[in-house]
Amino acid sequence: MIRSSAGWMAMRVVGLTLGVGLAVIVPSFAGSPGDGAERVFADQLRASHVPGGALSIVTRGGTGAVGVGTAGDDAATATTPFVIGSTTKSFTALAVMQLVDSGDVDLDAPVREYVPELSLAEGQAVNSITVRHVLQQTSGLDDLSGGSLLASAADGSPLQAVAELKNAELMSRPGEAWRYANVNYVLAGLVVERASGMSYADYVARRIFDPLGMEDSTAKGPPPNVSPVTSSGSACPLGRDQSCAGP
Repeated sequence: MIRSSAGWMAMRVVGLTLGVGLAVIVPSFAGSPGDGAERVFADQLRASHVPGGALSIVTRGGTGAVGVGTAGDDAATATTPFVIGSTTKSFTALAVMQLVDSGDVDLDAPVREYVPELSLAEGQAVNSITVRHVLQQTSGLDDLSGGSLLASAADGSPLQAVAELKNAELMSRPGEAWRYANVNYVLAGLVVERASGMSYADYVARRIFDPLGMEDSTAKGPPPNVSPVTSSGSACPLGRDQSCAGP
């Protein structure tokens, strides 16, 4: 689950979302998925203690979408917006690589070239961490770096989350080993902002969503003409603004 703050770029699997976060609506198509698939999906949701979701199936006979269960106080539908958690990382990586292609980001440059605020415990090889390392999850940072949830990622800004790393120690030398850490994508999202001169949310909207015709997806607030999912147990689709009452 992502709670996106200030165009968050990571995911709030821990409490982070830079990722942000992205909210995506499952497209509604003519027709509906088979009853059998819908039953299986509903059974899986119940078994996982997930209140609701949307299912889209593509077959030779066509494509259909349907909502199952509930979203907050309402029934889930094919057009209910859902936050997409760490799937946001794919959008963040795409954004970085677009900037690599345009010559605005050097994959092998120290990430501090774009985020000079990054600081670790004394003696740590912080200047050896490159953009490539954060994208590949080989920076040496651990997912517990800066605290169990990187507290600022939930309600603060990306830079506040980065500031929590000031006493963090690397678990391995940069580039030496793979280790999943949400903070890598907080840093990647900041690289997008610094290199593009745009907020993460604006960049994703202009360079990814708009060209792909993803009119119902957003990285900073509820999609237009759609009520956000804000009831207990849910989160406002990406981008928590002042009107979003999600937890």
